[in-house]
Amino acid sequence: MIDMTQMHLNHRLLFHRRQGRVRLLIVVMLVFSLSAIITYLRLFQSCNPDISEEETPVQPSLSTVNWVMGSPQDFADEFTKGCRGLSDKVDGMHNFQMMYQPQLSRLVRERVAASPNDPVNFRLLEIGLGCAPGGGMISGTPGGSAFAWRHLFDLIPESILKFELHIFEFDEKCAMKWAEENVPSVAVKVHIGDASSEEDLERAYQESGGESFDVIIDDASHINWHQIKTLDFMLPKVKRGGFYAVEDIVSSCFGWSANMGTHRGEVTGGTSSCMDTGDAKPTILAHLMEYQRCLVGIGGESGYNRTDKVEFLKEIESIEIQSVIAVLKKRK
Repeated sequence: MIDMTQMHLNHRLLFHRRQGRVRLLIVVMLVFSLSAIITYLRLFQSCNPDISEEETPVQPSLSTVNWVMGSPQDFADEFTKGCRGLSDKVDGMHNFQMMYQPQLSRLVRERVAASPNDPVNFRLLEIGLGCAPGGGMISGTPGGSAFAWRHLFDLIPESILKFELHIFEFDEKCAMKWAEENVPSVAVKVHIGDASSEEDLERAYQESGGESFDVIIDDASHINWHQIKTLDFMLPKVKRGGFYAVEDIVSSCFGWSANMGTHRGEVTGGTSSCMDTGDAKPTILAHLMEYQRCLVGIGGESGYNRTDKVEFLKEIESIEIQSVIAVLKKRK
């Protein structure tokens, strides 16, 4: 009886050993088969370079746009590349990059963030093409800043932002010649008119589509009363969160014959006081200071509060003035 039990145990042990060997053999065969399959696939792919693993598409972003994510110097470098040597906005005297880079960087990032699924349409109007007697103010060729704006915004993927540039110019002959060569590749349209004429400004606004601009820049005659008239009429046509820039407000402190494109016109009107023109009217700087006083006084009835300007300025969040440029930023 003991011998039979022992034999039974021996048979079971032998059976399990054989079963274990079979399982081990199956595992080894599977490993070799898998290795052969992988080797074959690699050889097949090397012989067919057009067939590759599907890559996850990289979503375009602002992270690689150096002037948006970087510094005023990055902006100046790109502006210089784009302007073709035809603009002095970022030279050592003007240094407009100190104002434009932080303002545009903020605005572009806000606009893109607010439209995550669709490209945002970004509209910029610059008043003044840079025409002058003989062609243009620099090297006899106008349009330097227009070329620079196009270059800067072309660095942003069109799938997230579509840039729409409009130009307003007084000198019709110069403007039309430039438009023949650069519309629509650089600007969508060049509008002809007088920046001190509400009728001309309104016509240009309607021709552009009658839609508010993200940014408006006045770089026109620099005559003080022109700057004031243009600012007061066009400021309401800036979108919420956008800004209006007045360049060369040094015209408040100095007088020179204004560049009207076709000719030199009346003097800009600045005087040593910087507050009054030669005919005792407010300069653009005085006008901006009055705006600032209104902003400070809006909060309380006992403060400085011009009722004729309160409603007009309620949408203004801040007024920033640097050496020769001022920016009025709209509330969001």
